[in-house]
Amino acid sequence: MSDSPFHMQQSNKSLVRRQESDGAGRSHSREEPPGQMSTTPLSNFWQFYLRNTMHRAAIADVTASSSWETIHKAQAQLDAEDEAVKNVMLALRARRNAISVVSRLPVDVLLYIFTFLVDEDPPIVNAYHTNLKPLFGWINVTFVCRLWREVALANAHLWRRIEGLPSLEWARAMLSRSKACPLNVDATYFVVDSDVVDLILSPSSLCRISELIMLLRGDDIRYLSKLAEPAPILETLCISFSSGDNSPLPEIITNTLHPRLRRLIVRNHPRVPCTIQVLRNLILLDIGTSGTYAEGPTLEQLTAIIHECHRLEELSLRRFGPGDQTFDVATVEGLHSRRRISLPHLKSLELLGEGCGVPLLLSQVDFPASAGVWIHLEPADSDVDPSWDYIPQLLPWVAVGTDRKSPPHFDSLAVETNEESWISARMPATACRNGGTRPSLRITARKCASSLGWLHSLLRALHARNYYRRVTRCVLLARAEADVGFVGMGELLASPGMSELRELRLIEPMDPAVPFFQSLYLAPAAGVGPAMLLPALECLVLQGPELAGHIPTFALSSSVKKAVLAFLAARQLYRRPLSQCKLEDCGELGNFVDLVDELCKPPAVPVKSRRR
Repeated sequence: MSDSPFHMQQSNKSLVRRQESDGAGRSHSREEPPGQMSTTPLSNFWQFYLRNTMHRAAIADVTASSSWETIHKAQAQLDAEDEAVKNVMLALRARRNAISVVSRLPVDVLLYIFTFLVDEDPPIVNAYHTNLKPLFGWINVTFVCRLWREVALANAHLWRRIEGLPSLEWARAMLSRSKACPLNVDATYFVVDSDVVDLILSPSSLCRISELIMLLRGDDIRYLSKLAEPAPILETLCISFSSGDNSPLPEIITNTLHPRLRRLIVRNHPRVPCTIQVLRNLILLDIGTSGTYAEGPTLEQLTAIIHECHRLEELSLRRFGPGDQTFDVATVEGLHSRRRISLPHLKSLELLGEGCGVPLLLSQVDFPASAGVWIHLEPADSDVDPSWDYIPQLLPWVAVGTDRKSPPHFDSLAVETNEESWISARMPATACRNGGTRPSLRITARKCASSLGWLHSLLRALHARNYYRRVTRCVLLARAEADVGFVGMGELLASPGMSELRELRLIEPMDPAVPFFQSLYLAPAAGVGPAMLLPALECLVLQGPELAGHIPTFALSSSVKKAVLAFLAARQLYRRPLSQCKLEDCGELGNFVDLVDELCKPPAVPVKSRRR
């Protein structure tokens, strides 16, 4: 009897059982392995142990017909042996892990890896849907071995993020493990549990929160009152409302209670729950709606807010309209000398507005030419607003000067219509300006017939005011007639700077693109017969959609192939041959590759066909 793991566990002092609570109601047993448990070969030892255990009178003589007392005693002995064997197995596994290669990793390397995993693989613990298995994410490292667990539990900063749908018990564990570290709390989902909200937003926890994200549904707006407590290290606050709401918000965010708040994000509400003093300290402000423009803020509401935000470095205003205001073209000249709102520290500006909303806002705001600007334009009633033509005059770069002898504001321009819903003109800076800034300008517009035709007008206006000199990238969706057959396509390809374009990329070219290829070499020029558009073009790229599961879903039609060959032949005829033609994800091509190769010069540069 003394050979059993149960009796050995009771007598062998080298087996030290450690119970490590993880704070969430679980424990893990760990054993220090003995120096030498037996000199008997392992297989013989365990065979002897199993036979000896099963032949004990208290176990072997018991059947399902035995008395309840006898059965209970037998089961108790078996349970004890089972627990002892488990502890032995834990001890063996612990020892095996201790001598494995992974144990060579230094603690500082482990900590670096864990810190990376915290952001890349957060846990998803759903306490309110029992049919969904919890995903522990990075916390799984605590189940690998004792060393990894000890490293994770000993570093409180790994536990500072509280998100998902945690139970009250799990939330308490995270608060306990994070110790005194500042907390990042995403309460987007767990506001459904008032107990968890009461714990996380209690005064003792609120004073530790540095970043807080909340989603308020209907009556949940009452949770805003919980923020009316000291939060001395709160730096970032994001409040999202479930639907558009225009009701006044209480000014619960104050300099006294929230002295370090610098970043404020408000979704689906045109107002902010803070005092003017708080607005004056912000360096980031993001206001917008995920609903319709009718539910979004008006220009008047936004200007009243940003008028106080003189220290802003990042400003994002999404889905706003002009309200009752209209754009007066007569007032464009001289706007830069009479602005109402000054944002001298602005580094990043993003605007998404309907109709004349964006031009109206730009006409009232002054910011440095060192900023990065992204403008999204939404047509009102599916038509381009006339005020869009004046955007180049409303931006700060026009005040810098339009002298054609001086370098352009941006190194180049990229034109893209390959998105399903947007067209864009991008002007990235390739070099840092004074102060180490990288100014950039991107203008996008909702895709429609009028906005596609307006694109060449935008390029002309930008070029005339020295925004750019050359176009270095042009990507066009060529799937339907509306993509490449719209009124103004010829003017777009003849826009200033297009004469220096070296690569043209067409996405999913189909039969409607055939007239487009013809227009590239049949455009008339005054008095000299056919003229060649894009004279500097060196490379044509035809790109199909990426293959899904290696199953071809796209192929060039015979009409498109003929049009491409005719285009390449015309380029060769007019002594403007292309040096390269790339065919990417275009299905089976057969001898088409060879035909294209023959029409590209120099011949030594082959056609590159890429299949995935």
